[in-house]
Amino acid sequence: MRIVSLLPSATEIVYALGLGDQLEGRTFECDYPPEAQQKPIVSSSGLPENLLLGEIDDAVRAATAGETPLYRLDEARIAQIQPDLILTQDLCRVCAVPSGDVEEALGRLGCRAEVVSLDPHSLDDVMIDIQNVGRAAGVDARADLLLDSLRARMAAVEASVSLASVARFGADADPPRVLVLEWVDPPWGAGHWIPDMVERAGGELVLGHKGGHAEVTMWDAVREEAPTIVVVAPCGYHLAEATEQARAVLAELATTPAGRHNQVWAIDADAYLVRPGPRLVDGLELLAWIIAGAEWTRTFINSVVTDQAEHTRVRDELRTTRAAQKRRLVRPPGPARPRGQGPRTRHRSSGPRARRRGCGSRAMPVGAPR
Repeated sequence: MRIVSLLPSATEIVYALGLGDQLEGRTFECDYPPEAQQKPIVSSSGLPENLLLGEIDDAVRAATAGETPLYRLDEARIAQIQPDLILTQDLCRVCAVPSGDVEEALGRLGCRAEVVSLDPHSLDDVMIDIQNVGRAAGVDARADLLLDSLRARMAAVEASVSLASVARFGADADPPRVLVLEWVDPPWGAGHWIPDMVERAGGELVLGHKGGHAEVTMWDAVREEAPTIVVVAPCGYHLAEATEQARAVLAELATTPAGRHNQVWAIDADAYLVRPGPRLVDGLELLAWIIAGAEWTRTFINSVVTDQAEHTRVRDELRTTRAAQKRRLVRPPGPARPRGQGPRTRHRSSGPRARRRGCGSRAMPVGAPR
């Protein structure tokens, strides 16, 4: 079978199902697993390169308002591949090529590929999409095995969170108020499956839209919500860039409980939050550690997750890094300033961002010395 993936999460699903050797085409954003980067690119960004954060947001708005394509399909390459299965989405035109555009292109090319659209709104929906890809590719049994592993890990996290929350906050305490920022200039709250993840990890999401599109807001509105934990997870960026952006967020939110108590975190969004694939369960585990201090035992399955020794190493690294960051980082100077004209609503912006490489860890606390 010849498979073409038009979104990074689908590429990750393909490899998790052991179908990497059948992947014949990918998007310019598909960077995981690393071997996927050797596959031909059939979808590229329609935005200019090297834009700043605010400029990217403006360019995406202008493109979507004017019905300008945000992606370019390499129809000649697709015609050469003659795929049997194409994986795309209709969740938002900012994230990847919509399935309707793909089918129009296939009609022009005379290609008879099956087009499977992946459109999850919750963590359970992501599991269903994995099952659907397995069925379309003829590897139902592999998909079932993978899903059993992922669901077992999810259940283990929720059980661990329940115990950890009682131990950490008390049986009658309200859950921590968690803000997840998918973009910072202007600030965007979290949508679709991320609110579900925060709840399962023991938090109460603020300024989010469960099952729906992310919403833009203003820094004044964020401060009024008084989040106790802030997770900076900018779409299209890995940990190093997220950490730099989190420093600016800390300046804006210095007077909030999260700012006062060094609970502003940067996270590798592409790896663990914004791509609806198997690694969202890694992200759930990471959020549970940040929010509730929960520990868990991983279930190993193929190459989807690392082993227990790797998890222990990363957990210890996070603890050491957090202590070091409290000594090293300082709160950026200057008063907080409101940004944006919200509230406005748009689709999730996990699409044509500047692609950069992150570092090996998963999250980074950004705080001031106490």
